[in-house]
Amino acid sequence: MNPQRTVLFSRVVLLASGVSAAAILFAPGCRDEVDAKQAKIESLRQGVLATDSDIEFHGRVVDEDGAAIEGAEVVAQVRHYDPEGRFFMSVTEITRSTDAAGRFSIVDLAGRSLFVLRIDKEGYAVTPSTFERRAFDFGKGSPNRHQADAREPEIFVLRKRGKAEYLESIMFRKTVESMNATVRFNLRSGAARVGADERLTASGLWLEVRSSAVSETRARIDLAAPVAGDGIVLSERLLYTAPESGYSSGAGFEMRIPHQGGPRESEKRFVYFREKGSASFARLELNVHLNRLRDGRESATFFGTGYRNPAGSRILEYDSAVNSEALGRKKR
Repeated sequence: MNPQRTVLFSRVVLLASGVSAAAILFAPGCRDEVDAKQAKIESLRQGVLATDSDIEFHGRVVDEDGAAIEGAEVVAQVRHYDPEGRFFMSVTEITRSTDAAGRFSIVDLAGRSLFVLRIDKEGYAVTPSTFERRAFDFGKGSPNRHQADAREPEIFVLRKRGKAEYLESIMFRKTVESMNATVRFNLRSGAARVGADERLTASGLWLEVRSSAVSETRARIDLAAPVAGDGIVLSERLLYTAPESGYSSGAGFEMRIPHQGGPRESEKRFVYFREKGSASFARLELNVHLNRLRDGRESATFFGTGYRNPAGSRILEYDSAVNSEALGRKKR
């Protein structure tokens, strides 16, 4: 019989015979099991405790021109040893405020890692690059341990908000089982149509996305505004005011084709859309994923989010309070 089953059967027999649970617990075989478990727990506790080290972190918050932002609230989380925590670890939230030079420091505590959760300042907003690096390792013995230097703090960039107007949200997504595909997206409803059916684009706001392989390793992504008079501008930059000029009926870029069975290839671009007669402007964050599976199947996924200003203004600054107020006026 299996030794573990033998021990279990013996305990059941003893309990049925009226022997107390305490007596069973301290029987030689049971005591060995308890001691082994306690030793493992103690080993885990000591291991977690051993990774904690003194944390020293220095940061600076600036605007897009590099000017210091005073009074920004920085919230960070420190993961550290805790004898009462799950797996002997807990997370403590730390809040600091930047000084006149935009600087802040987190010192005089121990832990294994620090994560910058958010940075808030009225009149400012985070950008796609604000948190390019927000997790910092302080684990003792870690090869990636953060080396603090008060003379060279970590830089976090916030963007000064501009005037906001009511904007409509845009969301769309479509996967096609081919890397040679054409999809048209309606920028009002988010509807997706595979193919280039001209009847769909007689009116309304449409963006056409086409992918095609140009070699064994490269694909071309072409974007078009199929409705006459509409135009697009393709950019790698996120803007909060639509460009004044430079619109055309089409634009495109190239990207890598993944190896069969390899990781997918991804690209992101910002698309600025102008409706015929400048009736409305929109900003889209377009993402393209290309896949090639081991079994030979291929797929292209196009998805995006963005905002449209239906009033004909080029302002694309979103503010939830402004939108809520505008929606409230419409309901009244």
